[in-house]
Amino acid sequence: MINLGPTSDIIVAGLLAVSQLILPVPEAAIGNAERLVIERNSCATLQTKSAEFKSKKCEEIRSNRRKFRDECQNTENEIATAEVQCTTDQSVSRTIRFRPKTLTEYMRLSNADLVQELNVICNSLQDRVFLEPEEWMSGMTANRDDLSSKLVMLQNPELQKVFESILQEANEGKFESGVANNVITALCHWKVDRAKVAAEIDFTGGYKYLEELIAELPRIDQLPHLSEASFVYDKNNHRIGEIFDRDMIERNGKKYVGRTSRRRNVTPDQVPQMLMNAFVAIEDKRFRQHNGFDFEAVKRLIYGGTSGSAQGGSTFTMQLVKNAFFDEDVETERTLGKRTIRRKIKEILMLPQIEAAYNKNQILT
Repeated sequence: MINLGPTSDIIVAGLLAVSQLILPVPEAAIGNAERLVIERNSCATLQTKSAEFKSKKCEEIRSNRRKFRDECQNTENEIATAEVQCTTDQSVSRTIRFRPKTLTEYMRLSNADLVQELNVICNSLQDRVFLEPEEWMSGMTANRDDLSSKLVMLQNPELQKVFESILQEANEGKFESGVANNVITALCHWKVDRAKVAAEIDFTGGYKYLEELIAELPRIDQLPHLSEASFVYDKNNHRIGEIFDRDMIERNGKKYVGRTSRRRNVTPDQVPQMLMNAFVAIEDKRFRQHNGFDFEAVKRLIYGGTSGSAQGGSTFTMQLVKNAFFDEDVETERTLGKRTIRRKIKEILMLPQIEAAYNKNQILT
């Protein structure tokens, strides 16, 4: 078996990390979805249309464009649709019944089982990204051909240059977008024979990478203390000034104002609920529903970025993790002009821990 190198390991670790944030389809919707698959009987439709295509001798008349269009084109289009639906329906039960294993359980899987599990994770992620929440929660599954169009976009040379410029590992060389496309295709594309992939490519190198990331995670049993401003009062107890730290940083020979500590730390009960609601409505409207990672934000980035939207891709939980635990790493990256995937995956790994350890109001304040 061959190993596709660090890029493959990063993707495997990333998928396993994100799997921990996939909310399950409600049990009540699973039975209904499985009944719809039986009623749809898409694989039988595929067989019928394929037989019809053959009986019309469509391949023999393909060179006659007009005749093929008139007699066979509709049937061929129906076959293409039925093929995607049949493949999707064959994996519906496993996809909608997906419940993430612990990372320890994942890292015990054989390569063959890992490939199958990563495919289910891919399918579940597509459903969370390409469908509305009420759709995937009802057991609906996305058109698996949607991923094909996104993979074609990754082949754009200009887009690959962008990936290679911003997704550069600080210590491990470049994240190769071409290899990434091949790995995602092998693990996620609906037409790929996963058993053949597992027999030829070893993806278990991602375990070592993931173990390294887990070992580097900071403890979360106590949030780091954030420096705050000190206030100066006159003899009449009127505030007349404040004192706070301000770091100066240097990038490319120029000095900039870096982090400042002009803040006042407060507890949740010191912040009016109306103010909290306003922050949530403007910055992270699904904050109280998601578990630290908002797949709706990913959808916004795929379909046109954040233009026209006041909200970006980061949730309040993600901002807390980055600012409280990885602030120095982020500053180092800015100085070096690099963004590391390694840090981003570590942030993702910490999201479930933060959500489990602190309530929403504690995260917000």
